Amino acid sequence: MTDLILNLTVGVVVGHVTSWPSNLPIGEGRGLLAQRHGRYVAGSAGHRDRTPPDLAATLVQRYSRPGNLVMDPFAGTGTMLVEAFHAGRNGLGLDIEPGWVSLARTNLALATRQGATGRARIIHADATRLPARVPTRLRGTVDLVLTSAPVGKTMPAYRHGHHQTGKRPPAGSPRIGRVTAGTGLGRVLAGCAVLLRPGGLAAAVFSREPAHRSLITGEPDHVVPAGLRAGLEVVDYLFADERGQLLTRYPGDQLTMPPMTITGRVLMLPGVAAHDVVLFGKPGHTEAPS
Repeated sequence: MTDLILNLTVGVVVGHVTSWPSNLPIGEGRGLLAQRHGRYVAGSAGHRDRTPPDLAATLVQRYSRPGNLVMDPFAGTGTMLVEAFHAGRNGLGLDIEPGWVSLARTNLALATRQGATGRARIIHADATRLPARVPTRLRGTVDLVLTSAPVGKTMPAYRHGHHQTGKRPPAGSPRIGRVTAGTGLGRVLAGCAVLLRPGGLAAAVFSREPAHRSLITGEPDHVVPAGLRAGLEVVDYLFADERGQLLTRYPGDQLTMPPMTITGRVLMLPGVAAHDVVLFGKPGHTEAPS
């Protein structure tokens, strides 16, 4: 029974991890203010589900190449796309909140003024309805989906009926409702699977609540199952500290020992881990870019 539980929970992760970074330095890194200073406009640190820019830049470099198309279905303030833009990638983002869409566009415009090249576009849309609102010609062409997944038990989505029928909702009723995180993320990843090219990658960053960082549990239980239901495979699993530096070792072992083993549903990882990164691949994936 124990073996069965292991296979159903973390065995899929263990079986497909192919590129644990070796001998990564564990240092202080840059502070979050320094990472955003001069690169993002005021208000860009206000989004709840945000990723440190240095972590976004590292993931862009690790899992894509110049000229690739990077997509973020939860664009927020545009951190993923700004870092991809500066690294010579093209970007496509969506967000359900018009205020964040406007701020992300402002950040991309700033990146253009600072010399970033390529093309980037932000669409005001509900990611749970993907691939709707994304131009048909882009389906099957995305190289990397890179996003900060919503934290919590629910996530925003358009209410059923309004977007499907085009009818105006009753006066005073909200346009945006909530769906469970597992259901919503499953829809998003299914849509992303349609947009990814064969062998394309999808990296989801999950930020931990500060009060829970000392707990050595993994990402939320719905993440890996949602990706598998979307027809994706788990090909990598990483952790990062609060400043966005990748971690795969216990900080006390000075990187001289292999990563600690995974036992049952508990992932043995540093208590300072503030972000989990789950990397999925669309069938056809052979090797993650180095």
